[in-house]
Amino acid sequence: MDLDDAMREMTFGDLAVPREVKRAAAALFDRHRAYLAALGAPDDMTLAQAMAAQLAYLDPGGDLDARSHGGLCAQVRQRA
Repeated sequence: MDLDDAMREMTFGDLAVPREVKRAAAALFDRHRAYLAALGAPDDMTLAQAMAAQLAYLDPGGDLDARSHGGLCAQVRQRA
């Protein structure tokens, strides 16, 4: 199933689907650009800050900060 079909099943209107697909793609490309720039930096703090900024919508209470992403940064650098 592709994104277009999934959005139609979630009751997006036919005219809204292309706009929402563009919005989702733009968000994905923005995250990719931010992570790529952070991976180019020599320190993990830059990557941690980028992750915290890009994933802030998952943490509405504000409990996570850049320091809490240290282990994840190490794994991302290993795999990049």
